Amino acid sequence: MVRPSVFGLAEQDVSDHGTTNTIIVKIMVATSTFAGEKQCFSNSRLTHKDSPLRLNHPIKGFFTMLKNSSLLLFSIALAGCVSTQPPTAGQRDFVTANQTAQFVANAQLQFGLNPAMVEASLAQAVYQPKIISLMNRKFEAQPWAVYQAHMMTANRISQGKAFASANKVILTQAQSTYGVPADIVVAIIGVETMYGTNQGNYRVLDSLATLSFGYPKRAAFFQSELANYLVLCQKNHWDVGQLKGSYAGAFGIGQFMPSSYRQYAVSATEQSPDISSKPSDAILSVAHYFAGHGWIKGQPIAISVHWPASKSVPTLPKMTQPKHDLRYWQAVGVALPANLSDLSMKAELVVETGSAGQQQAWLIFHNFYVIARYNPSLNYSLAVFCLSDQL
Repeated sequence: MVRPSVFGLAEQDVSDHGTTNTIIVKIMVATSTFAGEKQCFSNSRLTHKDSPLRLNHPIKGFFTMLKNSSLLLFSIALAGCVSTQPPTAGQRDFVTANQTAQFVANAQLQFGLNPAMVEASLAQAVYQPKIISLMNRKFEAQPWAVYQAHMMTANRISQGKAFASANKVILTQAQSTYGVPADIVVAIIGVETMYGTNQGNYRVLDSLATLSFGYPKRAAFFQSELANYLVLCQKNHWDVGQLKGSYAGAFGIGQFMPSSYRQYAVSATEQSPDISSKPSDAILSVAHYFAGHGWIKGQPIAISVHWPASKSVPTLPKMTQPKHDLRYWQAVGVALPANLSDLSMKAELVVETGSAGQQQAWLIFHNFYVIARYNPSLNYSLAVFCLSDQL
């Protein structure tokens, strides 16, 4: 999808020390991925095309965000803009008059959208209940053995090699410009859309509207993405009902969410980026996305290691950043390759059962977590890494 990732509802309690006043603000935050779900509050950064903010102090950063972020204001303003009664399948005009009024007003205020265009777009949207079902049972949640068998096929590997060969020049350019290995870019595109051959069959308008007004727990994120999509349509003169993508609203060869397109899409020419039909633009955009999320050139992604089946498996921390240095893993019995000379590098241990029933173990590094910014599923990042190793 950038595919559906994990979003959260963060409740921030901010107390005014010395008084009895407490401010409680609920903020819908995307901790994801889609390539795109990268309007996020993780890693001390809220990303928005017009207002990147550094939030180094949780309280000070909160008020900075509250003061300056149009995304946050848009999310708060739309907090009540969700129906408690699900619409019926295929229903048009499922967005209520009150929801429409709130969304239109805030889309105009925060994104500069034409009110008539927004209202007309919402009237075209069709409710798709299958999208809600898919959001509630993501394929990435399958056991690694199942996910690995689905992703690591001979066909996906052979098509990946052909895609890499056909796009060798632009892949070399992307790697040189952004420092992201060509095989990682190819693997992302292979996992996302089978190298552009399966970009999704849902209208982006329907996906984003369905999730904006029919999926309350992540409504603020998707309402923001819907507004970003309408910005793209208004600016580029796209037919709002024409573009198709995933059930989560991601589109293109690399499956970008609208906000990610606005921030990271790159064209190989001077034209507007076309990530749906031009592999060159999609390749540059994926590499730019990873560079923008902290890819460190030349550092490892993951290494295969041996972990005795008789030993208990350490608990893997949440997909944020590795905590333990390589000295720690040496001390607990992990044999490190000779080429890993910098023992200060941090990594975590992942142990899974593979599709052939064998135990597999890896140490995963910072760049592995950057892959997870595309989609925060451990299985997803493992699949991208393992596929890239075969290309």
